[in-house]
Amino acid sequence: MPPARDVGMTTDAGSVPQSLRLCPRVFASIRAAAAEGADQERGGLIAGHRTVVSWTILRFVRLANTAEDQRRHFRFSAVEFARAVGDCERDGLEFLGFVHSHPNGPPTPSATDRREAWRGCVHGIVGPFDGSATAVAFYWCTQDHMHPLPTSIDAREFSA
Repeated sequence: MPPARDVGMTTDAGSVPQSLRLCPRVFASIRAAAAEGADQERGGLIAGHRTVVSWTILRFVRLANTAEDQRRHFRFSAVEFARAVGDCERDGLEFLGFVHSHPNGPPTPSATDRREAWRGCVHGIVGPFDGSATAVAFYWCTQDHMHPLPTSIDAREFSA
């Protein structure tokens, strides 16, 4: 990702989201992106709706990895990012954060993730992908910590 920055997103109550929900279709899209680049980091942005209690992830938009070392890092084009956010906003969705894969490690924040993660938004980490099991964990990034977020996959499909 580009260098860390504070995007200043909070819930209406001014705190981190209490939980995340995503539909099976979004979860499948995130898994497919990770599987496609099983030996390289893959990722994208997540968008949806926010309430005081829960944030609902309704869309995952893949972003091309532009990092020099794609096995260890995920970077993206600012132009591609801006275009994807604009498309989501036109569809009535809010930018919520990012997801990226750790093809050779657990879905926990690495030192690079903690150093470079954008503050004030959700970060999802997928890993590892072995064809049968993929763990996805979500975190809220503050200035000094990445807090795990309770996440559920809702069997119902939500409208985007």
